[in-house]
Amino acid sequence: MHMKRHKDSFKLLYMKKNPNVNATGFDWNGAYAIIISPEFTRIQLDSAQTTPALKLYTVSVYEDGIISLTRMGGEKRAEPTGGDPNPVPIPAPKPAAEIDQLYSTARAKLPLIFSGMTVEKRKFYDRFEVDGQLLCTMGKQKSKIWLHYSRCTDSPAPDQPEFVEFVEMTGWGTGHWRSAIRNQADFDKALSILERLYGHK
Repeated sequence: MHMKRHKDSFKLLYMKKNPNVNATGFDWNGAYAIIISPEFTRIQLDSAQTTPALKLYTVSVYEDGIISLTRMGGEKRAEPTGGDPNPVPIPAPKPAAEIDQLYSTARAKLPLIFSGMTVEKRKFYDRFEVDGQLLCTMGKQKSKIWLHYSRCTDSPAPDQPEFVEFVEMTGWGTGHWRSAIRNQADFDKALSILERLYGHK
């Protein structure tokens, strides 16, 4: 809305930044806002689901200055008849203390299941190795834990596309597949994938 109210100012700014471009017109209907943040509230995520001009990205910073952006919602356009009758549910953010407890439990449980495991603490995540081979990495944010599966060229859970997602750059020394862990049930699902991939029954 701010952009549409101040069209002349944006035109001048654009032409100042692009002096060699002959801008004869602007498609204001195609304008949108990009908001980048480590976390978003439920209200912000709901707004992105129904507002085409709003694009939300979570940002994660890893070692060696590596940054990853993940698009959050915003794939569905607003419906003039009252919205999507089958909206995709968005989990509410978990309290930080609850995520801390879940992370501690998961970190303690993995070595009990995979014998010969070592855990190496990094700046933004922990590396879990079994007999010198990387099993996975885990790092926490305020509302979730990211578990990255190691050495997977194909999806480690082809029947769970809503739980296992592909990311282009991880910066975690692993493959490109990860799961967001928000509760004990999520961790149990990820654990069953790890057990199947690495043969620890």
